Amino acid sequence: MSQARHFATHDSLTGLPNRRLLLDRLGQALAHATRYRTRVLLLMIDLDRFKLVNDTYGHNVGDELLRQVAGRLLACVRICDTVCRYGGDEFVVMLPQIDAAEDAEVVCEKIRAHLAAPYAVGDEPLLATMSIGAALCREDGQTSSELIDRADAAMYLDKTQRKSAAAAISSDFARARLP
Repeated sequence: MSQARHFATHDSLTGLPNRRLLLDRLGQALAHATRYRTRVLLLMIDLDRFKLVNDTYGHNVGDELLRQVAGRLLACVRICDTVCRYGGDEFVVMLPQIDAAEDAEVVCEKIRAHLAAPYAVGDEPLLATMSIGAALCREDGQTSSELIDRADAAMYLDKTQRKSAAAAISSDFARARLP
């Protein structure tokens, strides 16, 4: 691959495929899935409160965190899968040829576990949480855009539900400490 083509299709910070390359691969995977009646799983992953990392520790620490997240995501997937930096602190993982919906849960939990471990960034370990949305292509076929939108909506639902759960825990803790 020429250097110019690589720069056009890969993220300069993480070295991962960028949105352009993801869309190309996703289109091919969906066409294959339709023809051979297989499934494609798309995961949308967003780091929670990433702006706070940049504001508190600086953009160099934020950049290093993104690089380490990229490496951990790559360690969680098969060689035929695509991990993409979609933009900012969002990543997309595309898994072609998924057998069952249950596989989505297994992959999501594996990714959560790998990303939840402390990161060696800066002077002290840094913890990061993430929201994950999953969309499995339907057998009736759908476009790349539709699958991405479904994964994105699922990710925002995950983020909202986890914030609500955290607020309930904080509220219970605050009530427990009141005299």
